Amino acid sequence: MNEIIKSRSEGLNTLVINDEMKKAINVVCQYMNREPGFLDNEGFEFRKGLWLYGRFGSGKTVLMLTYKRVRESLFKTKCGFKTCVEMNEAFLKMDVYINRIAGEDGIKTFKNRQDTIERIFDDLGEEEITISNFGNKYCVMGSILSERHKGFPKVKTHITTNLRRDQVGELYGGRIDSRMYEMFNFILLGAKADSIDHRKQ
Repeated sequence: MNEIIKSRSEGLNTLVINDEMKKAINVVCQYMNREPGFLDNEGFEFRKGLWLYGRFGSGKTVLMLTYKRVRESLFKTKCGFKTCVEMNEAFLKMDVYINRIAGEDGIKTFKNRQDTIERIFDDLGEEEITISNFGNKYCVMGSILSERHKGFPKVKTHITTNLRRDQVGELYGGRIDSRMYEMFNFILLGAKADSIDHRKQ
């Protein structure tokens, strides 16, 4: 998986596979292979999705893109990938035939409580948290996560974000903050003073 990650860097520079990244790769591999060692981490369960968080440039997105690639190529398991900004855009997309925004229809696939596809939502918190829909305030990602929680654990969701865990409740509300602890295994990347910003290497 290390070699795949090196080849999947989305920036100009490749990822540096340092000790921090090796540890994260190992945990993700244990999760994917359902290895018993994964459960040695406090609160980790296979039924939960992955929540990768940490500062900018820590390799979260590349790691989850690699997870998607391996799941689909080796495990033959469909795994979707969308940025949270794209989710807002899907909600706000204009339907030229009826001259209105797509709204709920634009994101209904991702709110499906019986979704059989693993979904990766990249960069939670980068999107506009609340958007206006004919004067009504709407939180797209809050709504998606809330609905996917109703299908948990059959519905598998993964997240990457630069947000600290305590910021989630502030931005998305207490309900999402509470539910995320039930839905996700938390993996921290880029939290140390000497952590690498892979985009600057």
